[in-house]
Amino acid sequence: RKVPLLQKTRTVDLYGVHKYLRCMYVMWFVRLFDFLEMSMVVPSLQGLIETLGGTVQQYYLCLSLFVAMLMVVRPCVGKFVDANHQNLWLAYNFTLSVSVLSNVLYAMSPNWNLPILVLVARGFAGVGSASEGLMFIYLNRVAMPGERQEWVTKFAATRSIGYFCGPMIATMLSTLCEALFPTMGSDPKAAIGPFALPGWFLAAGNLVMLVLINMFWKEPPLESLQQRKPNMVTASGVQQPQLPRDMTVHGFLLSWIVVIVMLGNFAGSFIGLGAEQLVSPTTAHLLGWDMRHPHLNGYVFSAIGMVLFISQLVVLHFAKQRMEDRVLFITGIAGMVGCLALVAISWHSIVPDKYLEPFSNPRDLHIFLQFTLPLLAVYGFMPLCMNCSVALFMRLANYCLAGKIGMAQAVQLNITSLAPLLAPLYELALYPSEEEKAGQPPLRCLVGMIGFGALILGIGGLAFDKWGAGGALKPKPGSNNSSAVTPSSAVTPTPDLEGRAAKEASVVIVDGDDSPSQTVRRKPPRYLQYTASQMQDNGSDEVCWPNKDDDDGDEACTSSSDHHVSK
Repeated sequence: RKVPLLQKTRTVDLYGVHKYLRCMYVMWFVRLFDFLEMSMVVPSLQGLIETLGGTVQQYYLCLSLFVAMLMVVRPCVGKFVDANHQNLWLAYNFTLSVSVLSNVLYAMSPNWNLPILVLVARGFAGVGSASEGLMFIYLNRVAMPGERQEWVTKFAATRSIGYFCGPMIATMLSTLCEALFPTMGSDPKAAIGPFALPGWFLAAGNLVMLVLINMFWKEPPLESLQQRKPNMVTASGVQQPQLPRDMTVHGFLLSWIVVIVMLGNFAGSFIGLGAEQLVSPTTAHLLGWDMRHPHLNGYVFSAIGMVLFISQLVVLHFAKQRMEDRVLFITGIAGMVGCLALVAISWHSIVPDKYLEPFSNPRDLHIFLQFTLPLLAVYGFMPLCMNCSVALFMRLANYCLAGKIGMAQAVQLNITSLAPLLAPLYELALYPSEEEKAGQPPLRCLVGMIGFGALILGIGGLAFDKWGAGGALKPKPGSNNSSAVTPSSAVTPTPDLEGRAAKEASVVIVDGDDSPSQTVRRKPPRYLQYTASQMQDNGSDEVCWPNKDDDDGDEACTSSSDHHVSK
């Protein structure tokens, strides 16, 4: 499929996720184990500490230490990777090794009866979770322009899968342990008891990932495709952002165009987590779902998980259709704000009472749907906002920072991580216990989140054109991509040349003695958009154009010092 046009012609065959699939899927499972850890360890963490004689303060210290270590180590790892491209492999080995160690310490803590060991284990777990940003750095270096958004969505799907499967795996492990080891299986302080089992399972899983990442590791290119061949990206109809190149990380992060993207990602996380954390206190008194009916809240959270997973699939479909990341991001934040307004209106109209039989009483079913459906709509738009803002940030960082996005990506992830820390404080201030016990819905909390999201949406509209167009829709046959930004070095086609190109739709390479060397025939209906305007000078002695005959998205180049291109 790759036939050289001339002896000195070369093709760019380093890019495309399909050439790094095994390594990418190992990274996907590494990310999945991070969320399995959250859903298997955190729900039983307080029970473990109390069993070992710890206090509630130690439980909250464990939660805070995990987030604090994660936010401190992320920028360090990002800076380390930016310093040398080979450090990416070293960073993965380090973080996975720490993850194995943290889970082993957690699994040993019940048998050793040391609450402080649980604290140390959770601190190490925060260090190990710093691998979250490494997969985005790797993806940025290997992906074609239209693939980044699709794979960001695939990585984001690990959250919903992990939260959905984690509790089921923990239950299955506990049941199996009790069947095989009746004595230890029910002893909370046993070496393979109910508290230790999740730790051993996660330690084994991370150890397998450590082995696989070394087996299937394939070194990514030194720089992304956009940095190596900017003319090829421009020729594919990508509108470049209105930002300077070669910016410092500090200057890039302080640009208001970038700040809106980071705040939009934070807003999506803040609204999603805030609405989720409002469910239990609201239903306790508004719907009468007290501690004797925990399964009713379970139905709501299970429905949220299912909607998130389905929405991830929808975003993945849009990504494969090459929808613009900026369009999906704005659509996501607008949808979340609008649906959150419906939540406020719907909850406000519910009369406080006991609605305990939603599947047998028509009145209770009506209230259950009135409470749940608007909330589910919020989570239907959440992946559009979250995933596409990450893809948009990666594209901007790659354009402005010469592909060294490790530090910038760490700062962006840290800002998003502030949401689970600030959301409880926000709700504590605006939804006091007096209103909660009176059965009043959290209207002030909801209105505040709506206002914050609307502000981001309004400013995002001003930045829409400045973001550029990445991952655009596939050009229609016959389109000349007039919306693409053409660099000053590009060849300006004449109408006559465009007309002849549409008829002939072929490129003839002529060597130094004017004898035809090879002709590459192209089907006119499919490739009319790639004409003389796409055969651009890349700033050196090469003339390049997209090689659309190859699905890999490579480009063909020829040295203009020895050959010339003619129609």
